[in-house]
Amino acid sequence: MKRGGLIAVLLLAVLAAGAGAWWFFARGFALPGSPGSVSALIPSGPIACPTNPSDLSAIEGWAPGAGHAQEAGRANVGNFGAFGGALGGGSGGTPTPAGTTCEGLGADIAARFDRIATKISAMPSDGYDPGARAAELGDADAIFAFVRDRIGTENYPGAMRGASGTLQSHGGSPADKALLLAALLASKSVAVRFVHTSLTDDEAGRIATIANAAPRPDSSPLPDDAFRRLETDATAARAGIAEVRKRAEDGANGVLADARSATEDLLSVTSAANVRVGDDDSAAQSRAIANLRDHWWVQAQEEGAWVDLDPSLPDMQLGKHLGTAPADAPADALPDSVVRRLTVRLVADRLSGSTPSTSTLVERTIKLTDDYAVPIVVTIGDRSTGSDKIATATSFTPSISVAGDEQSGPAFGTDGLATVRLQIETGLGGNVRRIASRLVLDRRRNGTAAIDPAWTPATTATALTVSYAILAPTGDLDPAFAGVREAAGMQSLRAFMAYAAAGGDGRQMPPSAGIAEGYPLEALHYFEADALLRRLLEDGSNGTVRFVFDHPQVAFARRGFTLSNGKLAGVESFDIADNAMTAAGTDRKAAVRANVTRGYADTVVEQHLFAAPGDGGTIALFAAAKANGVATRVVSGEAYGGTALAPIATVTLNGKPRTGWWQLDPQDGNIVGRMDDGAGQELVEYAIARANDWSTLYAMIQFYGDFFRCIAGAVESPLSGDQAHAQAWFKQCAGAAICAYLEALGTGEAFSRWGSDEEALLYNILDLSVPGSKDSLPPTGGAACSGLFTSPLYPSPS
Repeated sequence: MKRGGLIAVLLLAVLAAGAGAWWFFARGFALPGSPGSVSALIPSGPIACPTNPSDLSAIEGWAPGAGHAQEAGRANVGNFGAFGGALGGGSGGTPTPAGTTCEGLGADIAARFDRIATKISAMPSDGYDPGARAAELGDADAIFAFVRDRIGTENYPGAMRGASGTLQSHGGSPADKALLLAALLASKSVAVRFVHTSLTDDEAGRIATIANAAPRPDSSPLPDDAFRRLETDATAARAGIAEVRKRAEDGANGVLADARSATEDLLSVTSAANVRVGDDDSAAQSRAIANLRDHWWVQAQEEGAWVDLDPSLPDMQLGKHLGTAPADAPADALPDSVVRRLTVRLVADRLSGSTPSTSTLVERTIKLTDDYAVPIVVTIGDRSTGSDKIATATSFTPSISVAGDEQSGPAFGTDGLATVRLQIETGLGGNVRRIASRLVLDRRRNGTAAIDPAWTPATTATALTVSYAILAPTGDLDPAFAGVREAAGMQSLRAFMAYAAAGGDGRQMPPSAGIAEGYPLEALHYFEADALLRRLLEDGSNGTVRFVFDHPQVAFARRGFTLSNGKLAGVESFDIADNAMTAAGTDRKAAVRANVTRGYADTVVEQHLFAAPGDGGTIALFAAAKANGVATRVVSGEAYGGTALAPIATVTLNGKPRTGWWQLDPQDGNIVGRMDDGAGQELVEYAIARANDWSTLYAMIQFYGDFFRCIAGAVESPLSGDQAHAQAWFKQCAGAAICAYLEALGTGEAFSRWGSDEEALLYNILDLSVPGSKDSLPPTGGAACSGLFTSPLYPSPS
């Protein structure tokens, strides 16, 4: 995916894909084995040394030990899309080359990565690319039949998925189905236009009934020819992946079983408090009808005449449409009033005397129909200083990058700065729904109109160096769409391995492309896990339960910094900002209760995405409350996000009094765990407590955090006065990161949430240990990784 400017200048590389836990370097981090274990993992060979050792544009053609860290780090200070040179300016000089021989990736392993890059084209694109799907269809009649019969109609208002998202989700509102139909016809050079009218309650009710009952279409198996292109036996590949998938499903079913038991306890509390959960069918039906009254379809030009194409119901025919005549003139595009928007902004509150003032630092609004599931990265930091100056920064530039296209606001200072908030909103027409408000910084003294003197310039500057990587899908993700992004992670692995093979130690700028994560894979994996949970709940309900996106889901990873005892430390966390879904199906009460189970299970996923949170979060809080006889009650109010369930008293977790609650939507059953961490934050953050657990469903994501920590830690260790061990620490960390990645791929559980041929194909593209694959490099890393981890990779600081 394209990125604005050079993607891999160091600090955003750290922030966008895994800064944190740098303290383990300063504590004398060590693992069994020698730094030479990296060499066993990365076959290397001689390469030509660069004429200019500061030219790091091609990682396999430069000598990292020859770079000039300060020069390289500041070479792109204007490029805040990659956070300038903020990690380039380490203390002391960088050594010049010891000789004329340089190393890079060996030919065999480089060729393997080349093969992966070539093979990924075997992944089918017709599940997410309307142009590719249109090429498989015949004429306009076939296209109309495909959208009518193979794409379900759903009952949310307006459009929010666009053509690609509607294709990926196998469903959409009438407006979104019109967008898909228009895109498919446009691929055949058929002129189209959009029209709409108002439906009667009976007509809207017909669509709502179909939307509740319609099963999700099964994905079609891939032709065996797709496997033959990889010289792979399709039968063996499918059998192997079925075993992997079963392991993932067994684990997910275990999570759901625990979630059902826990949510039954919670629902007994709501029942005792006379809070009705999922009992009001009439309100749900009225809402669905209201969503569907404004009805959109397409007119296509055929032989000089405009023909109506309305694919909303299974019995619709060419030339027919629901409702009366179009309400107004046809349009070439859907109006903005019909398209769902997502707005991301940073807002600052300042104190001048006792009078607060509020200003927007930077704001970005996107139409969700334009690009489906695009990454959004929000950053704040100093463009001009190196990592040794983070705590002394005084000027901070905010930026919002959408799919790599960056927009920056003016730099700001900290005089009178009280709070900085991240706001994420969704809107349709004139209706705005706040999804999340996130406190980036709160310097007020106990919430008063005064700055707490504990917020020194250094702690303020450190807290204002932060990044949020956001993903906000409005429907499901096609397996191949997700797989292509997973495979892109292999190119990140290639860049990191080449960096390590050539002797990089974090003191030099890494390659200008490849090493920085371009997609928020933590959020992607969370949504993949949620999709598995939803599918299992739906499949086990005999059609009584369905879940429908009716607005964007939002999840994000945060990377930032703290200053503790004068030492810089990284903080990494993950948040579900919104996981709410509409409960549908033929048995609404059962669907709503299943939605409560899904939300609880989602919180389990959230807490274990990086292994485990520090104190276990909401789930551990309620378990401790139950063990100590602390009852649960229903509470309500803005502080709880509406209706919630909370312990009647604070609960001790890890020696600290904590409070938290389950935020509950009684109408649809949406539930998500929230914690009050004492900092006034409106959303939960789970700091990373890294455990040596390579078998979790979500283990692969750890690599992305690990290898950026390696770079960051090696930069910061000399700033803490330990230059001598920087290279050894980096090599040890590099080996651990690579083994973590390979081990996670070997368990097979990062890709096993789809239940389709695409995962079997992807396993073979990546040469993983699945029958039918060639397995040219054992994904476990072999003896090089054996016994490497006898203690947690990131032990807790004392």
